[in-house]
Amino acid sequence: MKILGLAGNVKRPSRTASLVEATVSAATAKLGLDGRTIELVDAAPILFKALRSDRLDAEGRAIIDAVEAADVLVVGSPVYRASYTGALKHLSILSTTAHLPESGSFSLPQAAHRCTA
Repeated sequence: MKILGLAGNVKRPSRTASLVEATVSAATAKLGLDGRTIELVDAAPILFKALRSDRLDAEGRAIIDAVEAADVLVVGSPVYRASYTGALKHLSILSTTAHLPESGSFSLPQAAHRCTA
């Protein structure tokens, strides 16, 4: 099984990225999964080159392929105006709907936690 962390941070340093990475690391160690984390601070400039997934270059396609190949996604985002980051929204638009439930959509539950790390 593959676990992929998606940190929706758009700047560094990021407590969100630290939390996502710690969660992925703990899960991979405890469950023996293959895992990695993608920070949108790095991925967003690549993904924003395209408005549709069929316009992505090889680097952008590799990011989307990693998301779609993951068995488990650990998603974290700073909250901006009661929503997650635009970079995370754009990534969800570029992902195909083949791996989504029959409704063809997904939601990201929001939880407000104060991180002191």
